[in-house]
Amino acid sequence: MESTDREMLYNAASREGFGFHLTYVGKDLVDSGGTGFETDAMRRFYDYGYEKGHTGSFWVTKLSEVEVAKEAAETAGR
Repeated sequence: MESTDREMLYNAASREGFGFHLTYVGKDLVDSGGTGFETDAMRRFYDYGYEKGHTGSFWVTKLSEVEVAKEAAETAGR
């Protein structure tokens, strides 16, 4: 999702009085590079999402949080 799309959705939600909740797969999840369904890759993906949900870091509610996470990933070289 492009930055302008996120901004448009965030602004529309705010204008209409709705909450904004975004989640994403971070760059810290290593891509296996496969092209089809791979059971091991799907298990890693599931575990990744489960851990994000379990730790409470699943939802981003402000656009500034998206940018902070993006910058942190870039700084870490991901």
